Amino acid sequence: MKNYQRLKGMVAATFTPFNTDGELNLPIISQYADQMATSQMAGVFVCGTTGESLSLTVEERKAVLEAWVKATNCLLYTSPSPRDRQKSR
Repeated sequence: MKNYQRLKGMVAATFTPFNTDGELNLPIISQYADQMATSQMAGVFVCGTTGESLSLTVEERKAVLEAWVKATNCLLYTSPSPRDRQKSR
């Protein structure tokens, strides 16, 4: 049996930041995370809301999630898209 924890508060649907050349802009995620934390968000939903994750490789999606986890330092709940959770099983 799995032990699920009920989330409390708002979880923001984040976008994935890109540079003008189309490459991931991972360094800016820390600023984005700060903004979410000061906006009193309980968490963020990473790579699953605006469709851009379908155009990313698995490695790129992992890099985005890792950047969010590092930037939030566990202050925000970070969740990958259901599609990514299923692939990790």
